[in-house]
Amino acid sequence: MVNLNDRLNELRQKDAEQSARWHAENERVIQQIQAERELFGRNIRPNLRVARPEDYARWLRGFMEAGGSPSHTFDYRMPSDFYVAVSSFDLPAYYGAGSIHVIVPQNVKVTFGDIGHNSLYLMENFDHVGSWIPVYSDIVL
Repeated sequence: MVNLNDRLNELRQKDAEQSARWHAENERVIQQIQAERELFGRNIRPNLRVARPEDYARWLRGFMEAGGSPSHTFDYRMPSDFYVAVSSFDLPAYYGAGSIHVIVPQNVKVTFGDIGHNSLYLMENFDHVGSWIPVYSDIVL
């Protein structure tokens, strides 16, 4: 007959091992995010300035005048992950909360392999690359 305390100890050991694996994976993900933030700050951010609502409104107006339609509306202000490219650069694929929105002036080139969850709003022909075109409460056309 199996001792019930031995079974409890086995369960505790399994839980401790699973917890250790989870903590190790969590630490790996945190380090990866920190490394990506450092690379963004060093390699990408110098090519950008924070976008103002009127920057995005200028693009959105041209996009809609050309027949485009926004994909989402929000009842809050434009978030701080909107930028205007001030020089050309290669955009890595960022996903989820790490993704960014970039308004690209006509004289600037933003290249990319995989767009990830990023969005590019191209002033040339008021085109876009990415999956959504949001409208925020502080956007006035």
